[in-house]
Amino acid sequence: MAILDQSMLEQEFEFRVSAQVLNHILEISTPIIEEVDIRVAPNGFWFRELDPSHIAMIDFTMKPAGFYDYAPSKANTPVRINFSQLLKKLPKLDWLSKSDWSNCSVKIARKAPLKHLQLSLEGPLTKQVFIPTLDPSSEIFPAPNKVDFGPVTAVVASLDLATVITDLARTSSYCKFIAK
Repeated sequence: MAILDQSMLEQEFEFRVSAQVLNHILEISTPIIEEVDIRVAPNGFWFRELDPSHIAMIDFTMKPAGFYDYAPSKANTPVRINFSQLLKKLPKLDWLSKSDWSNCSVKIARKAPLKHLQLSLEGPLTKQVFIPTLDPSSEIFPAPNKVDFGPVTAVVASLDLATVITDLARTSSYCKFIAK
């Protein structure tokens, strides 16, 4: 069995994001999609994925300004991960006070040729986990059509939206937002 020298590994990407933000992204996305191809590019982190029945789509983008640190080394690195597995491996942080949340971050890195993501939770609690990655899908979904709502603007806190979607998931298979 050969031992892999760390100097032989090429850094594909590394970024650090608030643990609370990552947790909200996972909690909102996991009821709809299970596996996702994330794309790490110089202009941000994004994914666009359909649910298994091909009815609902999540189109998510996070610009580099949303991260504490953001360092992709390749132009557009696709990585397929299982969100449910990722959510299970992250420790529950409910016991932290609101002031401790601001001190928690998650560093996510991937080095080639390894087939896993390295997640390091940093804050009052320090934990490191490895998430296996899957082979990226060759299917890239087109951008959804944008609907012009005219002068209507809606701003919803991600925690409120997560709560609404979680509550709706218990009783309904879809939800409809109406702007008047």
